[in-house]
Amino acid sequence: MAQKNWRFNSHRGHSYVIGLYHSEQSGNIVIHCNSKVTTIDFGVQESKEYSFFIGEELLVIKIEKSGQLYTYELIIDKEVKTALNAKRAEEDKTEKVGLLFALLGLIIGVLLFFFVFR
Repeated sequence: MAQKNWRFNSHRGHSYVIGLYHSEQSGNIVIHCNSKVTTIDFGVQESKEYSFFIGEELLVIKIEKSGQLYTYELIIDKEVKTALNAKRAEEDKTEKVGLLFALLGLIIGVLLFFFVFR
């Protein structure tokens, strides 16, 4: 039986322990968050994904089968349209505009320096 645990810290600073138990023989899967069962699935013998929210964050557990071996991965989905991801995109845009203005200010300052002290 495969067991995997991840520690996830939300953008609000809360800590969560996400765990997965997978019986390769029966294919039964149990996913839990902070020791509370959130998902049970039976007979999973192939690759599969499970999506769920913790707060505003969309998380995905990927189970990949390669030959007789399984790999498990927890991913924060920052691509799908959610309120939090829209907020992140707006913050990124604001940050880029701020950096652009800082760069323009630096260029103008350097040009003024060369023209004034020539």
